[in-house]
Amino acid sequence: MSDTLAVRYVPGAGARLVLSFRGIGAHDGEGRAEEFWGTVSQGGRNHMLFIADRTNGWYNTRGMMRRIEAHIRAVLDAVAPRQVFAIGNSMGAYGACVFSSRFDMDGVIAICPQATLDQRLVEDRRWARYARPVRTFRAPHLADCIRPATRYTILQGARGLERRQAEAIPLAANVRHFLFPGAFHALAEGLKAKGQLRPIVTALLDGENIHAERLIVEAGGRLRRARSQPTLEAAE
Repeated sequence: MSDTLAVRYVPGAGARLVLSFRGIGAHDGEGRAEEFWGTVSQGGRNHMLFIADRTNGWYNTRGMMRRIEAHIRAVLDAVAPRQVFAIGNSMGAYGACVFSSRFDMDGVIAICPQATLDQRLVEDRRWARYARPVRTFRAPHLADCIRPATRYTILQGARGLERRQAEAIPLAANVRHFLFPGAFHALAEGLKAKGQLRPIVTALLDGENIHAERLIVEAGGRLRRARSQPTLEAAE
């Protein structure tokens, strides 16, 4: 662990690797990398690589993306997993999407991601203090990170500025973007408190996508559609 990057690899018994990108949230200012441990471990079955940008700079610090890529590559080479997933919340959700554009992944589970930290592209005062120190935005807009071969499941609040971020995220056949009409940014905490988060993540990791989407709808999520279609719609 360095002053700017925390990484921890935890071996698993199976052939799946889950990359867990830490957000800021309740861990703002802390050094540890682990987030979603109990949710993605599946009783020690999955290999896990926990990654935290300790600068809270949305991976824009010089050399940050290159260093993270090196850690991911080293674990991929050592483990040779048959499946790779990424998960994250807030900044971590953005990171999960960004690094899916650099490695082959089966799926990404992103909870309340930002489309970008760049306030010129998506103005969002909640993150302005993290954007101010950034001289060069090296990390891409989320629109440039979607890979056709990866399945993206995005869960997001639909109220206030959260909706602005959601509408900046592109829709595609492989992007399943669920909006929660009554929720703001603390969606992950709310789902976890109700015992709904782990079953959703477990189903997605196990490839039970129809079951996962039913659980998402039961939890209050509605599938986002293009503007020409109903904006909120339950999964079929």
